[in-house]
Amino acid sequence: MGALNIAKIGHRNLRTEYQTSGEVFIPIARVKPLVKILMMNKVDLRSLLKDTGLQFQDLSETDQTINFLQYKQLIINARRLLPHHPFALYLGEQSFLHHDGVLAARIMSSENVQQAMELLTKYQPLFTQILGFKFEMQKSGLGVLTLTPKQDLGDALPYFMEFTCSVIYSLGRFFMGGVELDDHDKAGQIHFSFDQPKVIEAYDEFFSVPVFFNQDQNRIVLSEALLKQPLVFYNKDSAQLNEQCCQERLSEVCPDNTVLDRVKFIIRRDIFQELSLDTLASELCMSPRTLRRHLQSHETSYKELLEEERKRVALAHIRKQDISIETLAESLGYSDASSFSRAFKRWYGLSPKNFKPN
Repeated sequence: MGALNIAKIGHRNLRTEYQTSGEVFIPIARVKPLVKILMMNKVDLRSLLKDTGLQFQDLSETDQTINFLQYKQLIINARRLLPHHPFALYLGEQSFLHHDGVLAARIMSSENVQQAMELLTKYQPLFTQILGFKFEMQKSGLGVLTLTPKQDLGDALPYFMEFTCSVIYSLGRFFMGGVELDDHDKAGQIHFSFDQPKVIEAYDEFFSVPVFFNQDQNRIVLSEALLKQPLVFYNKDSAQLNEQCCQERLSEVCPDNTVLDRVKFIIRRDIFQELSLDTLASELCMSPRTLRRHLQSHETSYKELLEEERKRVALAHIRKQDISIETLAESLGYSDASSFSRAFKRWYGLSPKNFKPN
């Protein structure tokens, strides 16, 4: 698994994940609560640290990090050693209770829940480098925050989803002044893609909204009434100040060499019809001109990256033959099937109808 990463964090927030050269690192301070709660439940520390490369003395460090693979193995061990304990929910709540930051301050000063969700997506790297967020409004009036892994989570996926939903739920309750979310008009739902645990009482006790398992995506669904719910700490002046702080912090958490990775992730995550250079730049908290310059430094462009993703998605569906060419063309943002067919032939030398899957 590799030895402990002993690089000093320096001026970084000692409780925040960060990314450098495409690799995610987690401060030791983030690891300790997990270790503590497992040991309080009589889990053997040696078994917990197995295959992580961590030693007992490493946990006494305050300015060091471990890499994502070490953190992932630690979580997998924890879930194996304490399989029916909802420790991810409790750790998420503790994280909310004990840790404040510029993102929490910015969301706290939002006007309502919808704006808070939009900001959470906009500044997602300040929350986590492990998951990606996408908030979108549906025609029905519902708002959906979708959580997408940015790393290979494997058997640790339930932990990250439970922890993240716990933090967001706890923040929401606080920012709305303790409003009960089980009110029908303010109802929400939480969807998890993994199997339903054997013991689900803890989920019912922790969340005052319905929780569903074995869903196609991990997401938080918010009613129209809930989205309009005002935040009790709304302050326009504080919002402007905290917005600037978030942008400055974002430049630290996401240095130049990760901009390309974030662009690729957003293009893959979003619906093609909704993509544009302007909306992409806005989510990355920079001007379109600055984004062009970043991409040019990597000898690519927004159009080239978009084209690459269209090629990848198109080929996957043509090989599977799982949807019609007309539906595929529309999903990729083409005006009609003919335009898509011409593009496909330019990419692969054959039209979609004449392309033979391997």
